[in-house]
Amino acid sequence: MDVIRRLAERIKKYIVIVIAIPVLLGIIGWLLPVGKEISAYTAESMISLGDYGNADMNEPSQVITLLSNPAFYEKYTPTLWGKYQEELLKNFHVALEKDKIVQLSMTGTSQADTVKAVNDITNAFLKLDDHYYKQKESIILNSIQTLKDEKVSDDTKVSQQKFIYKLETEKLAIKPATLLQSANDEANTSAGNTTFSSKDRAVLGVLLGITVVFFALVFPEFVRRS
Repeated sequence: MDVIRRLAERIKKYIVIVIAIPVLLGIIGWLLPVGKEISAYTAESMISLGDYGNADMNEPSQVITLLSNPAFYEKYTPTLWGKYQEELLKNFHVALEKDKIVQLSMTGTSQADTVKAVNDITNAFLKLDDHYYKQKESIILNSIQTLKDEKVSDDTKVSQQKFIYKLETEKLAIKPATLLQSANDEANTSAGNTTFSSKDRAVLGVLLGITVVFFALVFPEFVRRS
């Protein structure tokens, strides 16, 4: 009870200061100028890798290595590489999501530029993949046509048909990489580094002031006990 009485007397004695400190810190928080923070945007796309016997384009580990190499950007996205240079590799990431699905993501200060960069890289990879896929498809189709045009004896006719069937089955089994998710979707672009509003800073200032006053009032009791 003595402690409460002394605290009450101390509050009454310094009531102006007790009220003034939280109010003052609240006003300072409201008026405090805060520099405009730059927002960071992350754009993402998703690709399902193809399957046509090309390890460099079909194996996730190889694709991650390919898309982490400056040579890919210098050759297939020269404009993008000219704009970002080494910063591109620092802000761009490739990760395996599951099985043969890879995620391409990039963080930047401009939402439009970041989305465009991810889409440019994604399209460049898909274009390269399509080139190799069609190359493989052409080889199979040419082999099938060559076998069909070849004149064989009746004894080897069955073997010829088996080879043709095998190649046609292989043709049906191969597939190119496909785009599962484009970076154009706003849901895949997030902004960060938001600042406190004036109201938030004012509330924090008042709470800080109350905390300071509380400890200032209670501290003498700790000293008394010591």
